[in-house]
Amino acid sequence: MRKLFNDGWVFSEYEISDDLMFKDDKPILLTPDEFLEQSKIQTYKSVNLPHDWMIYHVKDLYRNSVGFYKKTFKLSEDQIKERHNAIRFEGIYMNSGIWINGKKAGEWKYGYSTFEFDISDLVTKGQNDILVIVVYQNPNTRWYSGAGIIRDVIYINAPSIYLINDGIYFSASPQDK
Repeated sequence: MRKLFNDGWVFSEYEISDDLMFKDDKPILLTPDEFLEQSKIQTYKSVNLPHDWMIYHVKDLYRNSVGFYKKTFKLSEDQIKERHNAIRFEGIYMNSGIWINGKKAGEWKYGYSTFEFDISDLVTKGQNDILVIVVYQNPNTRWYSGAGIIRDVIYINAPSIYLINDGIYFSASPQDK
């Protein structure tokens, strides 16, 4: 089962101060892990995905900031026992980390490509929590890129033996006679 997972998200933005951006006059690439504690003290508001938080700052489209996204969802015993559970992001711009129930599922640095994490060992029966931390540091592109979960999110729940997404290709070619 593949389910569109764009509803029920909340969001908060945290501006990155210039003193965090440089060390000894050299730029620093910050990581989502550095803002994990900050995610706990944010005030969140409901958002619809896909979501671009930078577009709301039309007079400061390239400000450095961190976006925090959270979602709570429930799973039954039948949805986790001997099942493959994964979360697929069609695009997060740009430097992102994903946590499920407080445990890191993974990181993805490139903002325009689809990625997927197997979260089978991280989900539990009952309530589950997703945290996505997105770090936006400028300059990172010539064009306006946006910032945030900029494309659809898909939840995957499949039997434990399954065909991987985007992993099998078939082609036919004429046979010489």
